[in-house]
Amino acid sequence: MIHEITDQNFKEQVLNSPRTFLLEFTSPWCAACKKISVLLDTFSKNVQDILIGKIDISTSPKTAAELQVLSVPVVIIFKAGKEIKRLSGQISEKNLAHEVENLK
Repeated sequence: MIHEITDQNFKEQVLNSPRTFLLEFTSPWCAACKKISVLLDTFSKNVQDILIGKIDISTSPKTAAELQVLSVPVVIIFKAGKEIKRLSGQISEKNLAHEVENLK
């Protein structure tokens, strides 16, 4: 399940989550973001212990600005509310799986 994150619920859903959270920063005009979204949707069906969400920088620019997300797509991995990894640009399923495996 992909969680819809906004500026209003970012702190509650992501920073206050006791679980690891993968958050994709996206925008409707971004073609590469659509590929990452499909990848994360597939990936979310195979993981149980990690939450996955997306935030649209067009409608939630505050969070993107605070985290210095200057371009999309970007996936930030949070653990216990802290950023632990940032992936940008094209991300392969293999690379994403490797990064998640390293979290364990």
